Amino acid sequence: MDHSLITYYFGSKEGLFRAVAELALSPAQGFDIVSAKVPPEHLAPALLRSALSAWDRPGYRDGLARLFTDALASEAALRVLREYLHTEMVGRLTEYIGGVDAGRRAAAAATIFSGLFLTRYLLRLEPVASLPADDVVAQLAPALRSALGPHGPGATRANPR
Repeated sequence: MDHSLITYYFGSKEGLFRAVAELALSPAQGFDIVSAKVPPEHLAPALLRSALSAWDRPGYRDGLARLFTDALASEAALRVLREYLHTEMVGRLTEYIGGVDAGRRAAAAATIFSGLFLTRYLLRLEPVASLPADDVVAQLAPALRSALGPHGPGATRANPR
């Protein structure tokens, strides 16, 4: 591709990467769709099933894997991906969780998702790589539920959906 076209349409290689990331990664959209349809007590398994369903589609999985590997090879691309994920994934989860420790708990939830993608799809670490989706959900939903749910006696979520 001609460099001048990248500059014209995207401003820079970083701009191109940002545009690709926004098309391939839509954690905010996925979160909004799932959280609007599912009661909070069932959100953790529903989010995991939604992520696994998207990641099991070869085109989506391969594109996402390429974005992550490209980001690891380029500091500029890594910065853009980190900023995007922080804003779209951790930011959205923080807003949903609410409360004093929402940022830490949102980061824990993001760690569950990113760790799952890394071990299952990039590293293809067994037995995670070949576990049926229902088994993955059964194993990870309690930890994700803990990160997403209210904590402490009488705790309530600041922004219930």
